[in-house]
Amino acid sequence: MSVAKGKPITIRFDTHYSLNKAKEWHPSVVANVSAMKDVAVDRVLLRVGHGDGFTTFMDALSGYEFGAFCEEREANQAYAQSAAERLVQMKLPISILQEFQRKLADHFRERARGP
Repeated sequence: MSVAKGKPITIRFDTHYSLNKAKEWHPSVVANVSAMKDVAVDRVLLRVGHGDGFTTFMDALSGYEFGAFCEEREANQAYAQSAAERLVQMKLPISILQEFQRKLADHFRERARGP
């Protein structure tokens, strides 16, 4: 992918809700990627129902947070429903992450209901 030189960009990796296996993967986000030079961004999405460490869960939650930010600009009920369903399947190891997960899931469930 090519982008114009300039300010850093953020790249969000997520499955489109209309794909057959979209609900099997959590999103990921890479922030502050330099657009001043060629950069390789290699990302592996976390499979729903899996995860073995703090960083994998943080990455997925950040992907949902960024998705919520983007969705605020252009509401998409189907994406919100898909995100809520994937989020609630995460088995997070500490309470602060569980609280963050709950708030994101509540946000997406509300958005899935529509206006």
